[in-house]
Amino acid sequence: SRDTGDYISAILSCKNVIDIGKIHAQVIVNGFSQELPVANKLLYLYAQFRAVADAESLFEEMNVKDSVSWSVMVGGFAKSGDFCKCLRVFREIVRSSLNLDNYTLPIVIRACREKKDGAVGGLIHELALKSGMDLDFYVCAALV
Repeated sequence: SRDTGDYISAILSCKNVIDIGKIHAQVIVNGFSQELPVANKLLYLYAQFRAVADAESLFEEMNVKDSVSWSVMVGGFAKSGDFCKCLRVFREIVRSSLNLDNYTLPIVIRACREKKDGAVGGLIHELALKSGMDLDFYVCAALV
């Protein structure tokens, strides 16, 4: 019988979206779809392969989400060029009072730049100052 670690290894070995879909189907059939580490790895690979619709469907089905889940969705939408959804997910993160990290903020700053959304950009700058992340190299570089 497989366990969480087996599924994570299998997910990380996927070479394309078809492989991910096959593993995802096994994950569902064997009752591991709500295991957060497994779901987050699936989300991550769907996003990496720009299968953002699949990632979004999985994200919506997840009963439990953590900051990794949310950050992966922000990054996935940005990578696919859907800056509106990227910013929408970011707003949900802020509303939910989830912890922001130095991975998510630079992505959202770029999305604001692409969308020419100065209002959200100002909010992000304020959040970076309040959290002390304005001192982080990656956040600082994105703010410039």
